[in-house]
Amino acid sequence: MAVVEPTQAAGEDTVEFPVLAAVEAMPPPRRAVEPFRTTASALVEFFENADAGVPDWHRGRAQELRRDAQVHPVAAVANAFLRVAARHDATAQLLETQSDIWAATA
Repeated sequence: MAVVEPTQAAGEDTVEFPVLAAVEAMPPPRRAVEPFRTTASALVEFFENADAGVPDWHRGRAQELRRDAQVHPVAAVANAFLRVAARHDATAQLLETQSDIWAATA
């Protein structure tokens, strides 16, 4: 492994660290996947579909998007499909958690 030494141009007060410059040029880390909305009523309104408040609808939509991503020829579009599918999975998980909480308190 090669050691990268900092460089300083003659007559300048600044020192350049090549590794630091490479780290600063990296894209920011991705955020955690978030659900579309946090309540079933908000989901029904958002998707304009009565089934959108049910976890199974989101799981099915996520599966459909993953299938579409596998056959799409453009990588950027396939990646977008996968990100939306992940949000559907997160929404389904949130709805399942909420239904478990409601069942436990009833």
